[in-house]
Amino acid sequence: EEFVIDSSRDPSFSNSSRTTALPDRKIQRVTTRAHSLPWSDSSSFTLSLGDFHGVYTVPIGHDTTVRVQNGGSILERSTGSASLSSFVARGDYISVGGFDFRVCLDISDSLPYDDFHLSLCSKDDALQSASFDPQSSAEVIDELPIFILDTSLGSAKSPAIGDVFL
Repeated sequence: EEFVIDSSRDPSFSNSSRTTALPDRKIQRVTTRAHSLPWSDSSSFTLSLGDFHGVYTVPIGHDTTVRVQNGGSILERSTGSASLSSFVARGDYISVGGFDFRVCLDISDSLPYDDFHLSLCSKDDALQSASFDPQSSAEVIDELPIFILDTSLGSAKSPAIGDVFL
């Protein structure tokens, strides 16, 4: 399978060029002069891969892992110092132990969402609770890394007008 790369100076892509590239895990830099004047409210830049869903290639923190009760729906940080809720927004897709979930959108007190906990919901419905069922006899599954999609933008906590960083 190959990536198809279309580029054009024309926003309608009427005069575009196409090239293909084999997929790899290399980080690639995209350089553009799109920021150069003139800049207007109608200026744009588009970059997407495939269907824009993305691929689970980004771990949360370099040493952060979680634990979960077998059949449970709450992840708890077990190692590392990364704030789970700072890296993962409610509704985001995550992969844990090879299983895909979404972080629950429900804001009730029974479903924690903070630095140490994330609640698991169905990958198809972020309002439907899901359980971690690895077909293991272990009561607690520990030291599982969490992966987010390479298209994830992360979360923003209490942004205000004029903030420089989210």
